[in-house]
Amino acid sequence: MKTRAKVYVGTISGLGVCCTLGCVAVFLRDFLANGSLAEALLLAAMVAGRLPAVPASAASPTGVGLAEHALSAYYSGWRYRYGASGQSTNGVVYSDCSGLIYSYAGGARSSGAQISSASESGPYSTLPRIHGLGLWQPGHVGVYVGGGMAVDCRDTSSNTVYEAAGNHNWQKWYKVPGVAYPTT
Repeated sequence: MKTRAKVYVGTISGLGVCCTLGCVAVFLRDFLANGSLAEALLLAAMVAGRLPAVPASAASPTGVGLAEHALSAYYSGWRYRYGASGQSTNGVVYSDCSGLIYSYAGGARSSGAQISSASESGPYSTLPRIHGLGLWQPGHVGVYVGGGMAVDCRDTSSNTVYEAAGNHNWQKWYKVPGVAYPTT
């Protein structure tokens, strides 16, 4: 039990300042799915003392932050509602596709305005593996969250979806305006 927890802590610690509670939540969820509650609590206790503080400069929107925001919306069960951008009604949070991005980064509110105001974009086939890039198809946007996966607030029957980015008909990727991405 401790050995497996140490492997997870090593993985999380290796992520450095980019790893915030959203990353830890994903690791804990996966750990719980394959282990016991005791193991997950041990992991949480081990991680709590090892995560570095988030620097003040991380307060502005980042690609990693947008990816974590999108994953949090998925794991929190955000439901789809056209025109919403993170508003809560009776404990349920609602958003549409562009509202998911807007609720984190502000700026443009529609899918068309988000991609047209992007500083950089390209065909989906050239998607750089950078967390938090916007994904676009006519009338719809989502967020690339890394590992070949994407999150989008799709419709009232699907709500917020987490799936392989290649499973959706994305046509372009774009840098979300107002979000800082790493330079390579």
